[in-house]
Amino acid sequence: MSYSPKSTRDRGQVALEYLGFIPILILVAMAGVQIGLIAYTAQQAGTAARAGARAASLDLSAQEGCVNAISDWLSVDCAEGGGGDSV
Repeated sequence: MSYSPKSTRDRGQVALEYLGFIPILILVAMAGVQIGLIAYTAQQAGTAARAGARAASLDLSAQEGCVNAISDWLSVDCAEGGGGDSV
């Protein structure tokens, strides 16, 4: 019994389909990385705000507490609020 393929024109079709789909996969992966970085930055901003508020409540430098609370590779600009209410 010999095997004869029905059509030899289909050779490489799957490879071409994968090549066409690779740009879409790259875009989805890059979007996922960007969303992850945005979420991480928002989390770091919240952490810095809490650390700055904690430092200010202890009569320490709020800006220093803010800067020390976040990752070193993030660019940070912390500023103390003017407040004025005493509790």
